Amino acid sequence: MTGILEKEGGVPETAYDKEEMELIAAASQGDARKAILFCQMNCDDRIEGGFEEYLESETGNIARSVFRILQNGGDIDKAKSVIEILMLEYGLSGSEVLEELSRARKQEYNDPRVTVAIADADLMMRDAGNEYIQMDAFLSGIVKEVFSAE
Repeated sequence: MTGILEKEGGVPETAYDKEEMELIAAASQGDARKAILFCQMNCDDRIEGGFEEYLESETGNIARSVFRILQNGGDIDKAKSVIEILMLEYGLSGSEVLEELSRARKQEYNDPRVTVAIADADLMMRDAGNEYIQMDAFLSGIVKEVFSAE
């Protein structure tokens, strides 16, 4: 990675600290294409904040809070309110909310049962219609299957 940073930014590899390299490695999750993209973004002066800004979207932070809410007591109503904020105030569709939750799951709560619940909710949303009802079913299923067992 430091070779890419050196080539892209024209700065010797000794100028990059270990934390920056670890952040890029963690963010790319073993995907070499993502690592190269993040290195390029990190060196591109036109992208304000570099790849860190790209990784920390506002909707992503909100989606991560859903898992924190569910972990800390399983308050479905509060988690439902957060999802409604994403859908109503940010204009995300139910599928887009599930995408944000899937990304957040990788960072916040990497449990295979959550992955299955997201996939099931996505399938039901495409087949059954009402996004709000499907999101409610998704939340109650996660609380029942994952967070109540802890």
